[in-house]
Amino acid sequence: MLRKACKEACVLGKGILMRMELPKKVKHIISKLEEKGYEAYAVGGCVRDTILGRVPLDWDITTSAKPLEIKGIFPVTLDTGLQHGTVTVMIEKEGYEVTTFRLDGAYSDGRHPDEVSFTSSLVEDLKRRDFTINAMAYSDKTGLVDEFSGMEDLKNKTVRSVGRAEERFTEDALRMLRAIRFAGQLGFSIEAETFEAVKKLSENIARVSAERIAKELEKLILSDGCEKIKLIYEAGIFAVIAPEIDEFFKTKPERVNKAIKAMENAVYHTKKGLHRIRTVLFFEELGENKACELLKSLKSDNDTINTVRHLIPLLGREVECSELEMRRTVNLCGHKAMPLLLEARRAKGLRDVTALYEDIVKKGCCTDISGLKVNGNDLLEAGVPKGVMIGKTLNRLLEMVIENPEFNTREKLLSEVRENEE
Repeated sequence: MLRKACKEACVLGKGILMRMELPKKVKHIISKLEEKGYEAYAVGGCVRDTILGRVPLDWDITTSAKPLEIKGIFPVTLDTGLQHGTVTVMIEKEGYEVTTFRLDGAYSDGRHPDEVSFTSSLVEDLKRRDFTINAMAYSDKTGLVDEFSGMEDLKNKTVRSVGRAEERFTEDALRMLRAIRFAGQLGFSIEAETFEAVKKLSENIARVSAERIAKELEKLILSDGCEKIKLIYEAGIFAVIAPEIDEFFKTKPERVNKAIKAMENAVYHTKKGLHRIRTVLFFEELGENKACELLKSLKSDNDTINTVRHLIPLLGREVECSELEMRRTVNLCGHKAMPLLLEARRAKGLRDVTALYEDIVKKGCCTDISGLKVNGNDLLEAGVPKGVMIGKTLNRLLEMVIENPEFNTREKLLSEVRENEE
């Protein structure tokens, strides 16, 4: 639903008269530029999100002022992208990117413009952007500048390219994944011609770095519309970046649907945790080894890879009615990852064993070596030879304690060590 505060009043020249609440510091930057005779607007995603009633993650400003002119107006700036016309204006330790209206040159690498040139035309600047919903600008003075019917597409919940979709995706292949990601995050559909262009040019995704692909996948997996991950397969992009996943979709569609349903069901109190849970659920069918190899090729972070490696084998363990099996599972999983495993199980529709786990914790059951009532020094004093035997003995004692929690006393463990030494 479009935000009620952003109501169209009338059209005057190139601006739709609309009142939008801008943050105080953004208004300050825009007004300072206007005072010096330049045009200045909030632009892109922050305008889109404000109209939709979402909280923008950041605020970008576009202006007719050149980079050195911007630097001359504000006392504290950072040269974050002068070659692309971008200056970061610092206000009370907060940074706001201010970019000169620009034209992009040819994209010979299919990702970045070979060169940029500055222009005095806001419309020319907006024309180079990816999607209509991201090609709107706003200032209190002018109102909403919407040359490409972004408002109409917001109302219709549609992701549509600015101009010819094939041109936009040929310029920057990452935009194909961004189209799908926006559809997931916003709950939108992708306009037919735009999606046809994605399918036609899907092989170009090979030009995009694995890190950028992984970032888009992460944002999509975290979105409320994570089921839009199907579009990556339908577009032919998985065939390029992850043939294993493409094969999964082709040969086991029912299991794909179950995995995606589980992803939708999953909830967690942190984004990092939710991303790992949903990644485990989506990649489970591949098995931990293939899943980890694929995640490595996509330059996923080590914590996510390790979580996937540990949790996939544990998802199928039968722990519902056995405290012993729960203690063994906690030993394999670790307390840090147990909440992720429990939520992944719940999302899959398996029995909720949270109470059983919490009972293990409440009882103080030992599930790792650090919880043993003896340590390596105690074993040395008890006569265990220094070296690998210390570790082997601690592991043997841990197995004994997992099976019999009551044995975890200093006296019982040292007695067991001495008997074994004899």
